[in-house]
This record gives sequence, C-alpha cells and structure tokens, in this order.
Amino acid sequence: MGLQRSGIPTRSSQLRGKSYLSVRALICCAMLLLSVLLFPTNLNLSFPDAYAKGIHKPSEKKQKEAKIDSETLKIRNQALSRKEASSAVTGGDDIRVVLELDGKASSKEIKELKKVDVKIEGQWNSLIQASVPAKQLDAVANADFIKNIRQPVYVVADSISEGADTIGADEINAAGFAGQDIKVAIIDTGFDLANPEIASNVAEWKSFRADGDIRTSDPRHGTAVAEIIVDVAPDVQLYLYNVDTDVSLLTALDYIVDQQAVDIVSMSLVLYNAGPYDGTSEISQAVDAVRNSGILFVAAAGNDAQRHWEGNFVDPDPDANGWNNFLGADETIGIDAQVG
Repeated sequence: MGLQRSGIPTRSSQLRGKSYLSVRALICCAMLLLSVLLFPTNLNLSFPDAYAKGIHKPSEKKQKEAKIDSETLKIRNQALSRKEASSAVTGGDDIRVVLELDGKASSKEIKELKKVDVKIEGQWNSLIQASVPAKQLDAVANADFIKNIRQPVYVVADSISEGADTIGADEINAAGFAGQDIKVAIIDTGFDLANPEIASNVAEWKSFRADGDIRTSDPRHGTAVAEIIVDVAPDVQLYLYNVDTDVSLLTALDYIVDQQAVDIVSMSLVLYNAGPYDGTSEISQAVDAVRNSGILFVAAAGNDAQRHWEGNFVDPDPDANGWNNFLGADETIGIDAQVG
C-alpha cells in the first residue's frame, strides 16, 4: 500500500495499466472498424497535405487518360501506331466519341474544341458526339469542362420480337406460313399508324372513341400488340380499332360482326365491373356473337389471377342469409393492407 501511495507502481498495477491500455486500444480499433463498415462514405482516407506537396499525385498523362474510357484509349493507340485498322476509326486518325460535360457546352467551350480540330456531330444537353483526331484526344481530355470521354452507345436494329423466336414462329415462317391472306383485327386503346414495323401491314383503321382519335395520348400498347402480331406473321393484314369505354367496345364488336372482314380478333384489354363475369354480361354476349359469326376471338386473360376471387355462390347457413360463404362458415375475404 505504501509503495502505491508514494507513486511507485507495483508490478500488479503495471499489469493492470497495460491491460487497461490494451482494452482501450481494442475498443478504439473495434469502433474504427465499425465506423468503416457502417459509414464508409464518412471516412476520409485522403491525404491532402501529401497531394499538396506532389506526393502520390498522378502524372498529368494519367490524369488525362483517367477521363478516357479503356475502349477509346485502345482505339486511340491503334490509330496512332497504325498497327491495325479499327471500324470505329473514321477519317484517317479521327475517332468518334461522346464527350460528357458538367453542363451544356458554352460557345467558348465549343470554340476551344474546334481549335483542336474536334468536329461536332451532335449535342444533347451535357453530351457532345464528336469526331476527334487521335493525336488531339489528350488535349481534349485536359480541358477542365470535360468530365469523361467514351465510345457512343450504338443502336442495334431488331426486326423480330423475342417471343416469336420463343414460340417457334420463325420456323413456321421459314416453312412458308407467314400470315398470307389472314386478316386480324386488333382492339386496343390507340395506335401509331406511322410506326414502320406495322405501317405496311395496316389494311384499315377506325376509331370508335367519341373524339375519333386513333392515336390518343399514349398509343404504345396497341402499337406494341400490333408489332408482336406482325413479328409472328409478317404478311398479315391488320385492322386497327381503338375504343375507350364499354359502349365504344360494344359498337366496335357489332361493326366487326356486320363487316365480316376479318378472320381473327385480338383484344388485350380488360374491363372491371362490366357484369357478373359469368358470361351473361353484354360484353360477353357481344364477344360470343363475334365467335358465332365464324371469327376467332382471342382475349387477354389471367393478368389478375392473384388479385381476384372466383367460385360458385354457396350459402349453406341454416338461415340462408343471402351471403356467400367463401370458405366454410367464413363470409368475408380477408386482406392484408400495408401503410402506403
């Protein structure tokens, strides 16, 4: 006790001190590791003083090339060495690239690019498509307003849908069956008659909407359905009819029966609360009339298979209270509703 009071530590107190320091060190390390795992973006691992002194600072060449994607660098090097030709190199040593800027290029920045023989082919917001001489690529990358230089993303023409290949339609087409002399009516909400994939197949179009608009504000769905049908049967004739209400649909169905101009009707539409869903509604009867006239009617079904209940009405209760029993004595449908 006297030794401890005089400030001279005993061996046991030294061990306790070392143990205490070890525990503290372990806790600090654990907290640092936890902060890295939980908040990696808040951990600053940069060394500004070292960079200010030029220590570990990338060379100017590396800084320039960091803005240029690897494919463009490869094409640039090929063009400069002239060891092999590249399809992306046009006009001698010129390389087609996309310049990504912080914002839309100013007239001053455009002039700077033209000074190094950059030929601007197109511009959209902060992107500039340009043809750049291979030897000037570094100079362009060195401009402060250039964020990145990359190869353009090229569009690839594709004239057949994935579905047609999946169902084997390509093999049927190759055998000589491509929808010749087959007339298909498509009932939908709108069509783009100028769409190049369907335009040459359109034999008739008619709007049954009150405003007579065949395109409507969003013609994508009907056009997509028509494209799929043409993909499956390239020589088919299309009859495009658009509707927006049960009344306009009924009118269209009557028109199809009266005209007898088509062999098949395709309708990828549904109507909610348009009858009891047992085949007795006016829509169902109108569809039956089309089928009974000798026209094949193909309609979308099943999109809501997991979102509705279907079954026979049963009321086994002794008092026959007029309520359907969904399961046993349960006269309700339980649902789980989440906030939002």
